[in-house]
Amino acid sequence: LDDYRYANQVRDQLQAALGFEYYVQTWEDARKTFLTAVMMERHVMAFILFFIIVVAGFNILAILTMIVLEKSKDIGVLKALGATTQGIMSIFLLNGLLIGSIGASVGVAIGLSIIFRINWLENFLYNTTGWRPFPPEVYYFNQIPTVVNPGGIILTIGIAIASSVLFSIYPALRAARLDPVETLRYE
Repeated sequence: LDDYRYANQVRDQLQAALGFEYYVQTWEDARKTFLTAVMMERHVMAFILFFIIVVAGFNILAILTMIVLEKSKDIGVLKALGATTQGIMSIFLLNGLLIGSIGASVGVAIGLSIIFRINWLENFLYNTTGWRPFPPEVYYFNQIPTVVNPGGIILTIGIAIASSVLFSIYPALRAARLDPVETLRYE
């Protein structure tokens, strides 16, 4: 079969030609339970990735809020010297953008490094501990197949960066709303 997309059509043609004495099925039909389990694993991984991004976002929110508290006098000086509300906000939004961009870049680099070395890592674990994370008896393959989906990577990077900017809005607003008179009162 040259193109797997025609598997169901070829199956139906073979079934019609052979009659009902034979049962013709595609590899997808034969491994339906396995493929369903793989799809479930993908959904669980997406769910876990979502929570990792949310936790990272709250970390960004906490870090930038602490920076606003620690730098409130500096922000007051900037405002007293004529910095606009948008200018102060942009400092913290760009900070969130920078944190998100660096985090996403490092995450993608580490993830791709693991993907491209997954078979080596699995063999290393097996040789050192005797444990196989992906036993061939269960997964029906001798090497772990890896497929890199550029669209998925770009989507993940975009979501990570967007969420980091989104989570930096509150600290940016808080910094922009600081009253320079109050922050500089005891200086």
